Amino acid sequence: MIYKTQGYCVKPRSFNDIEKIIMPFRTFINPDNSDYLPIDYILEDMSGINANYGDRIIRFSIYLRTKSEMPNTYGQTAPCDHNNVVKIFIREDVYEDACEGNLRARFTLAHEIGHALLHNNEQMAFNRTESKFPIYCSSEWQANTAAGILLIPPDKAKKFRDPIICSQKCGVSLTATSITMNNYISNGYITNNDIKGNPIYFPTDY
Repeated sequence: MIYKTQGYCVKPRSFNDIEKIIMPFRTFINPDNSDYLPIDYILEDMSGINANYGDRIIRFSIYLRTKSEMPNTYGQTAPCDHNNVVKIFIREDVYEDACEGNLRARFTLAHEIGHALLHNNEQMAFNRTESKFPIYCSSEWQANTAAGILLIPPDKAKKFRDPIICSQKCGVSLTATSITMNNYISNGYITNNDIKGNPIYFPTDY
């Protein structure tokens, strides 16, 4: 199916493809498998360090920017440079909000990590445009999907069952929690019986 969607057209990736990239990274950065992923501290700890997970190696470099420097965006990720470093730019107020537990800000940070992991070698992935192409080719859909998996892995969705409780325990908005749970159900990671009630909510904003 073709959708009018935001983002750049990138290499097609299914939900399963994205999960296979994100989960080894989550295990690497969170070996204790805590319910609430401290995404802000993870970004600080990962800056300048090679992340070796599975058969992948990636190096992040994190930069904070003022509102005047990034007036129209909360975060931005650049593909690997000649030193094979992925640069993630986060607006200062967004990072501060994430440190205070703001759900939208936490998701923004996870979203940028999703770009870094999925699109680090796709030079055109970050030229934002609006066009018609399959949603699984959308850089923004892929990064949102990655963020949901990073913050709520399948075992947490199954553990908490109730979308409201899962949202609270994992520090993710109810909308993003519902979408992620529905993705797990649709792709066979969990079943409807694993979820208490109906996780479907009208998606408005991650």
